Amino acid sequence: MKQPKEENLKRINVMLRADQHQKVIDAGLNMSGLLRDLLDDHFSESKITLSVNPKTKNTYDQLISNFGGNDRDIEPHLVEAMDRVLQEKLKEIEAIRLKLKKR
Repeated sequence: MKQPKEENLKRINVMLRADQHQKVIDAGLNMSGLLRDLLDDHFSESKITLSVNPKTKNTYDQLISNFGGNDRDIEPHLVEAMDRVLQEKLKEIEAIRLKLKKR
């Protein structure tokens, strides 16, 4: 888990609505980590968006905001997952091709 070096960080003040602040507190998230990740995503030229179930989203938020993780830490695992999906799709395509050949 890679923590940002303290000398690379800049302290700022941020104004939030009370309900936004409460949601962060209720979720047990670290505001600084959450904001850094959201800013990285916003300014990225290579951002993707995944829809996940609430449990996965909560785990992701905990990882990113509390443990210094970032999307670059997750990316190799995502690439492996995409490769597995492609392997499954290849099997499905081959099964369809076999059916066509038997006609």
